[in-house]
Amino acid sequence: MFPRRIFKIFMVLSSALASTLLLLLFIGKGLAASTNIAQAPGTTLENVFQEDQVISQTEMVFLPMIAKPYIQKSLGSVSLLSGPSPCIGATGEDCYSITVSCPNITNPINAMIKIGDPLISQTVGSVMFFSGFDGTYYWANTFTNTLIISDVRVAGFQTIQVDWASGWFLTPGNQAGMDGVACRPATVARWVYDTFHQASQTLPYCAVGHSNGATQVAYMLTHYGMDDILDETIFESGPNYTLLEHGCIFSPLYSQLYLSTVDRQFVDRSYGIFTGGPCEEAPGVNPTRKQTWKPTWQAASIASLQSLNIYPHTQAAFVFGSLDTTTTRNHGQEYSNWLALSGTPYYTSTIIPGANHTVTGIQAGKDWMTSQIINGCVLH
Repeated sequence: MFPRRIFKIFMVLSSALASTLLLLLFIGKGLAASTNIAQAPGTTLENVFQEDQVISQTEMVFLPMIAKPYIQKSLGSVSLLSGPSPCIGATGEDCYSITVSCPNITNPINAMIKIGDPLISQTVGSVMFFSGFDGTYYWANTFTNTLIISDVRVAGFQTIQVDWASGWFLTPGNQAGMDGVACRPATVARWVYDTFHQASQTLPYCAVGHSNGATQVAYMLTHYGMDDILDETIFESGPNYTLLEHGCIFSPLYSQLYLSTVDRQFVDRSYGIFTGGPCEEAPGVNPTRKQTWKPTWQAASIASLQSLNIYPHTQAAFVFGSLDTTTTRNHGQEYSNWLALSGTPYYTSTIIPGANHTVTGIQAGKDWMTSQIINGCVLH
């Protein structure tokens, strides 16, 4: 771990000048959505340049702050309630019941962990999977995703899925915020690394997140420093909440980032506010109240002045469906753009033609996901 941390600091500092020069170049040429169609090569200038498109707030505000103080948040603890026991309706998978506690959150949260052993004699790595929406179901809740899990296990990987007992962001009586409640998935990922991956530094440890599951994975990197143990992260159609200010405050200039009512409710509930919250409140009802909350939302965003966007040893692979018009996808693109410009070395972004928000719902998306996990979950 120590050499990784030293190298990360070196990368953050050495990239500052180059990134600032790159920002000036982008301002002159315009910024596009740094994506490739149905393939995922490394970041190149032609992949991110497009004429007549203005640079977004992410790059304008945060890119010059790459060489900034990084504030790493504290993890919590996991207690094993029961297990292993055979998972209901699953073959060769064991389930564990756990409870997760985090600093500054008074109510622990329960979850089920489903572990699938490799289907060959030699283990080649471990992959965690986080589902979307509120996270209260396993990632392999569809036939297609079940096939992906099976293929990944056949390739020699141990698979780990998380099913939260309630929304992972719910904090009655607490004011943790999205960045604070993200301690829960980050803590589980660390516990799985220590317990089931056995803290191995010779085998890769990776994470996949769909939609709001991508949010859980993103916060691990940006606020919890878990690029030190994650070798690959895959963001499918997300993450949400890259720029909470524009998610909660409607602005015509950033209307594509204004969150749905349900997603705005999720933000409020991460602060323990279950009715009449400031983020959920409709535009124009109480502008002063929203402006009061603005600094709080900015600090809690995935892209904040205290979060990290350079991962020297972690591949960040983004995939979006060409037909996906959700706000979640737009926030995911903002995070993708941010990493593309930061100089993080193992970055890719792919568009699957004909796919909607659930990219793996079509054959091309399933094939991409399977290949990306098997071939991309490697040590860097």
